Amino acid sequence: MEDFPVVVGYDGSAGARVALRWALDEAAGRMAPLRLVFVVELPVTAGSMYPMPFEYSAEAHRMQAQSLLAEAVAEAVSTHPAVEVRSSMLAGSAAATLCELSGEARLLVVGNRGLGGIAGLLVGSTSTAVAAHAHCPVSVVRGEADQGRGGPIVVGFDDSPHAQVAAAFAFEEAAMREADLVAVRAWTPPSMPWRSDVRPRNRDVAELGTAERHSLEFAVERLAAKHPSVAVTTRLVTGDARHALAEASAGAQLVVVGSRGRGGFPGLFPGSVSHFLLHHAHCPVAVVPR
Repeated sequence: MEDFPVVVGYDGSAGARVALRWALDEAAGRMAPLRLVFVVELPVTAGSMYPMPFEYSAEAHRMQAQSLLAEAVAEAVSTHPAVEVRSSMLAGSAAATLCELSGEARLLVVGNRGLGGIAGLLVGSTSTAVAAHAHCPVSVVRGEADQGRGGPIVVGFDDSPHAQVAAAFAFEEAAMREADLVAVRAWTPPSMPWRSDVRPRNRDVAELGTAERHSLEFAVERLAAKHPSVAVTTRLVTGDARHALAEASAGAQLVVVGSRGRGGFPGLFPGSVSHFLLHHAHCPVAVVPR
């Protein structure tokens, strides 16, 4: 793991350049090398189900990819001279290639929109597939790289193992960035029966809320003990976890969630917290696998 790089998917688009700046800051903070990857999508010939060999890709496309990579490496070296920068041009599916590379990466960074080599890098396509299937944490960079600078790291928290792993990652990020951390837990109080002939269960909503808060604070305290430099705030909210985290992401520099969860934070599928944040968060989103 010590030699594993921060990998960034790059295609020269505006979104990719923002992702590159984010990835460089991550690599510098982690004292890790950076690997720039340009994935050339193989063209498919009409009437054929099989992609054309890489050798038959347009020479102009290959030359453009090499030029974009060279420019990106030069910029990276000039802005982050302490970071070891490597570059690769690969052929195939962008999502599949990046997911494969994530097996030997500390972090995988992609923009939320892209052009050219990483074709269709729109939220809901490549970036969503990578966030769902990568073997390492994935940062999908929304907005500007320095958006929310000085703001907190926000993490979605429940009782699932995935949330525990995501919280550990969030604490590491907060310590590295010298940022505060906000742990958000959403819950839904039990509803009253709608039929008048049904006796309501004896449930003290206030007591249940107190139990939810204690559960959050206890879980956070165990992780906070490992990162005493991080100032932590816990936030228990009533309602939908997706909207609670999206709201909390305003002014944050990063929001962190697990790829799967329980209760308020289910898995990465349409309608899930992770999927929702990739579309609606106001800052970069980190999705952490278990």
